[in-house]
Formats: sequence, structure tokens, C-alpha cells
Amino acid sequence: MAIRIHYFDVLRALAILAVISIHVNIVAYKYSSFQDWVFHLMVIWRQLINFAVPLFLSISGFFLSKRISKSCKDHFLFLKKQLTRVLIPFFIWSFIYVAIRIYEGENWFHSLRRIVTFNASFPFYFVALIVQYYLLLPYLIEWSKRKNSLWIALSISLFSCLLINLLRYLYHIEVPLIVYAGNFVTWLVFFVLGLKVGGGYHMSIKKSILFTVIFFILSLFETYTLFLEYQNIGDALTAVKVTSFLFSFFFINLLLKLRNHVVWNKMTFFSYMGRVSFGIFLSHMLALKGLYNIADNFIECIYENVISAQFFFIFSTLLICMLFELIFRKISPVLASKYLGF
Repeated sequence: MAIRIHYFDVLRALAILAVISIHVNIVAYKYSSFQDWVFHLMVIWRQLINFAVPLFLSISGFFLSKRISKSCKDHFLFLKKQLTRVLIPFFIWSFIYVAIRIYEGENWFHSLRRIVTFNASFPFYFVALIVQYYLLLPYLIEWSKRKNSLWIALSISLFSCLLINLLRYLYHIEVPLIVYAGNFVTWLVFFVLGLKVGGGYHMSIKKSILFTVIFFILSLFETYTLFLEYQNIGDALTAVKVTSFLFSFFFINLLLKLRNHVVWNKMTFFSYMGRVSFGIFLSHMLALKGLYNIADNFIECIYENVISAQFFFIFSTLLICMLFELIFRKISPVLASKYLGF
């Protein structure tokens, strides 16, 4: 069991690195153009790391797959424990982000409204997602036991992607992030995938590798098609598109399958990073904001080399978040884990 725990901690570390990298990736498009080779390298890199949120959801599904709720009381106790663990740090960090927004001049009512809409920091839609899956867990576990539940979940998620992109691109309807990315239907396949694998489902490594490569290539094709047609690189890069979902689906299948083939039986920096990944997730945009301010005001020359700049922001953000964790854990382990998510 210990080996598998360490392996999944490493997967969480991989996912949080991908999350930070996605949020740093904007640097590449701000300081390069379509004519630059760096621009295209960063498009490839961005599509490669689109598995970030799907992987977190699949890991959660995997560990919750064997949970049995014998009664409503059991599920209530589960919710009390899990929601407390997630929502207390979420609200504390949300108030920190909101306080900064108010200090910078944003209307206080608008800022406070961000908390209840899971938008104090834009990645916080993930918290809304995980809360929905916790609430629906008994039903999803039972449904995942059905023979074709995974493929039905995949169909639902792909249809959701198509609908979202039709609204955004064809009808030019601005869909709020919390609506298209913060609802459980959009990402349903990844949580169900974790449940299925935890329940014994498996796909061959060869098949997983083959389809991972195929859909990664197709995701690049779709990205360039969307960009050339609509000239919005941010929307084109999104993980919420059909080919990116299929790439993530087969890639995560591969990662979960490899748990039986990779021996990881000791604590490392990466496995430790995975254990505190929720705290890193909650705090990383604050660290990144500070780094951007420093770079813009004092070391603007860093942007002359886009690749170096991205490495600087990624690993500096990670270092700052880990320092947060060490400092707060030194002050009080309860403060670090219960209240800040580390």
C-alpha cells in the first residue's frame, strides 16, 4: 500500500506542476508571435500539460472508489470530514485573494461575490468541481459499476465540450468559467475513470500509448485550427476541447496502469510535493502575482528569453509555495494542514 501511496503522490506532484505551467504559459504568447519558433514550442508544451485537472479528478475518483455509504448518515459524516478539509482552506485563501483585490481598488461587493462563485482566483473552479463529486459520490460509485458507464461518461463529457465550443465560437456567447469548467458534467469522465480503475477496470499499456499519441497530435491540429480561425490563442489552447479530453483520458489510463509496474517505495521531494499539492494549488496564483510584479518592475529583461522566463516563474512559484508550507508548518502543523491546505 505504501508504494502505491508514494506513486500517487508523485502523480499529484506531476499534476500541480502542470497546473502552474499552464498558468505561466501565457508568458510565451505575450512575448512571442506566431512567426517565432518559441510560440509553436509553447503550443506543443501547453497541449501536453492539459491533463492537469483531469489527473487530479481521476486520482480522487480512484481513492474514493471503494468507499461504501451504508446510510445517509455515513455519507453525511463523509461530507462533513471531506468538505471541511477542502472548504476551510478554500475560504481562507479566497479571503486573502479578495482582500488584495479590494486593496487594489476593486469594488468590495464584487470582490466578495467572487468567493461564493468560486472565483476569488480563477483556478478555484476546481474546488466547486470536487465538492460536487463528493456530494454525488454514492450515486457515481453505483453508476460506475455498470458495464458501459465509462463510455457513457466519456460521451457526456465530449458532448459537453462540443456544446461549450459551439456556444463560444459559433454563436459568440461568453460562457463564464464557473459555468463551463466548474460543473461536474464537463469533467465527468475523469472522475468516473478513477472510480472504474479503482474498481478493477484496466486498459492495455500499448493501447493507452497508441491513443495518447494519436489524440495529442489531433489536439495540436484542433488548437491551430481554432487559433487560425478565431485568432484567440487563449481559447484555442484550452483543455476543454474534444481532442484534449481524449488525449487526457488515454494518458491518465496509462499513468494509472503504470502504478502496477513502477516501484516508488521511498519519500522524495516530488512525493512530498504531491502530499501538499492542495495548498500549492490554493496559494500558487498569489506567489505568481508577486513574481510578475517583481519581474515587470525590476527584471523586465527576463522576458527576452521566453523559455528561461517560464522556467523561472514555474520553479520560483513552486519554491515560494513550499516555503509557505514550511513556515506555516513550523508555526503550527494544524494551521498548515487544516486551515491552509498544506
